[in-house]
Amino acid sequence: MKIFTFGKVSSLPKLFLTSLLAIFFTLGNLSQLNASTIGENGLIYQDADGVYHSQHLPVILLSDNADYASSDLISVEKSDRSNLVQLNSSYAPSMMFANGDFSLDFIAAAPFTYDHAVGGGAYDDRTIGKADDTVESLEGGDFSCGDIVTYFVAVTVDDTQSAQDDGPQTIELDLSFLGDTTGQPGVGIVDIVYVGINYGTVVDLIEGNHADTGNMDDGGSTATLINECTGTNCPGVPPGDGTVYTAGSYTTGTIIVTDLERAEQVIVRVDVLLGCDIASILAGTWGPTGNLQGDLADARLTYINGNVPVDPAEAVPGGAQTVPFKKIGDLNLVDLSLVKTVADGPYYVGDNVTWTVSVSNDGEDPATNVVVKDVLPCGLSFVSMSGGDTHNDATLEWTINTINPGETVDLTLITTVLDGAACGDGETPYVNIASIASQTELDIDSTPGNPADSNGTGGIGSEDPDSTQDPNDEDDGDDQGIIVCNLSMSGGEICLYDDGTLSTKSTIDLDGSGTPAASNPYVSSDTGIATVDDNGLVTAVSDGTVTITYTDDNGCQVTPM
Repeated sequence: MKIFTFGKVSSLPKLFLTSLLAIFFTLGNLSQLNASTIGENGLIYQDADGVYHSQHLPVILLSDNADYASSDLISVEKSDRSNLVQLNSSYAPSMMFANGDFSLDFIAAAPFTYDHAVGGGAYDDRTIGKADDTVESLEGGDFSCGDIVTYFVAVTVDDTQSAQDDGPQTIELDLSFLGDTTGQPGVGIVDIVYVGINYGTVVDLIEGNHADTGNMDDGGSTATLINECTGTNCPGVPPGDGTVYTAGSYTTGTIIVTDLERAEQVIVRVDVLLGCDIASILAGTWGPTGNLQGDLADARLTYINGNVPVDPAEAVPGGAQTVPFKKIGDLNLVDLSLVKTVADGPYYVGDNVTWTVSVSNDGEDPATNVVVKDVLPCGLSFVSMSGGDTHNDATLEWTINTINPGETVDLTLITTVLDGAACGDGETPYVNIASIASQTELDIDSTPGNPADSNGTGGIGSEDPDSTQDPNDEDDGDDQGIIVCNLSMSGGEICLYDDGTLSTKSTIDLDGSGTPAASNPYVSSDTGIATVDDNGLVTAVSDGTVTITYTDDNGCQVTPM
């Protein structure tokens, strides 16, 4: 038997070494010997080179029961099983853990397989490719500010007797993401927004792919985020100082993964938020360079047999892996604005009204999957809508697949005017509001889906120069109203001849409702028959029939019956 010694064991007398049982842990693929060939304990394994190893730590000296740490390991090489040394009776299985029974794979979800507004994707069989399962690095041109970026940690438990003996096991994973780029600042991973086992129906854009086939277990594992920290003092005491877009800032967290059993694999999904420094974008100073990265910084075994603590926790080999996020300056930026217009009125009950919603992109990159919503007020009923790539009549919603930089897309809505008297208290009739509900990319100066009056001042829309414009409001919503006429005109008795015509030299004093127009509120259709002054006094000039029209300050008109 040859003995190779390491650490303080090597200082022992040579003859004394023959009385040791040395236990050596390896990361290689091990095949278990039959228990009958190695004694009742069944704890020795043989690798491909014929070297025997134990699955457990620490080393136990048969002579004096002294325990040695992993730095004191001895490797025992032999070819004759008759020379195997039996473990001392003081061996305690609860003190020895299978921390080498795990394989870890930290990788990013393929960026073209999930909706970046919510995160998703599937590890499946780990096919590499932007439109496949996973990628080993990310690129800024595939993402936008405000996107959710998904990472996976595949945790595989080896098919070994030690994993059987110690299961179910619990491990902890330490993850770290840069809160600022390696070059000019302006972008960072600013939050861990979701952690879980990728069970159930997954958000995967690959047709027909509805579950992550990378999960090969009994469905009982959980993944829980603890100790999330964001700032320049992270990892540290959560939640951190919150500083991002500054050198030395990080977003970190620890994930507890439970119920790991022999020959299982579970896929831990981690969603993070890709943030941008909006203040520098609006100031025109934004120009990030360099890279970001995500790190699986460490991993350790914390529990065996369900709830038996491993104290101190044992390091899981392979727990340091990195996924780079390159060319961060290529992130997509859009700047959408919306203006609503309507043909000049006035309108009357029963008229059709045509509204136009114009959506423009003043940003540097195409805006995709832009959803515009319109909610009809009381006093209007829906007739039809057109424009966009698709529209939903039930909710008055348009979807525009792509708006290129510098492009404007016009959407059209037709409604019918109803009697506004039917509107309830607090309702404002005839004022129609449209706004951008969502898009894939981050809009550098608006938040899609928030109220059209984003700052609550009563004005809506900073782009449309109408009476309700608010220059401090966001530019992704706008309102537009119409004037609906509902006037009346009354007066004294009209003196008529027997044939029904106005008698010469007779007069009538008319009174129109509302506020009269500033000039010529009353107009005669034929001043040779009758004249009318600005106060509504009609004077007959000659025999005949005449029509008097009253106009208010909104342009509404009415004639007497």
